[in-house]
Amino acid sequence: MKKQLVLLTIATAMSIPALAADTDGEPLTAVPGRTVCQARPVAIGGKQVDAKLCVTEGSMSHDKYVVKIGWSTVVEGIDDETTKGIAGMYKGSPVSLTCEPQSKPPAADDPMVASMAKSMAARPDVTSEQAHDLAMKMLSTEVGRLCQFRQGDQDLMSVQVKFL
Repeated sequence: MKKQLVLLTIATAMSIPALAADTDGEPLTAVPGRTVCQARPVAIGGKQVDAKLCVTEGSMSHDKYVVKIGWSTVVEGIDDETTKGIAGMYKGSPVSLTCEPQSKPPAADDPMVASMAKSMAARPDVTSEQAHDLAMKMLSTEVGRLCQFRQGDQDLMSVQVKFL
């Protein structure tokens, strides 16, 4: 059981990409316990509409992500769901929201990295290089998410969400 938990933690940590800057405009800064939104014009079904991404950062809980068009909520979910992507509909058109986690690694000389790497390297199936890489990934901090709102394969809106 412990081995499975360690492998799951390692696999999760390895899937976290670095912070990206591939967005349509200014970053949206999430605030714990408050809903913050950013609106952008998008074209769906040949019509120009205003889409709004809203984020409510949970205080020691899941963050909530919502895309609204007008008064209609078209996609809604928590951070864990948006990592893989969530689907919705807008006037018969399928839409989706994916918010990919982004992380900042610890400093290479952080003593926690050395300590964790040393304890993992004691395992016979882990090399010291693997242990160091895993420690760096496991000690990384999620600093934001790159959210992409799409209609099929077409990108409609890309918003960089930053955490304080």
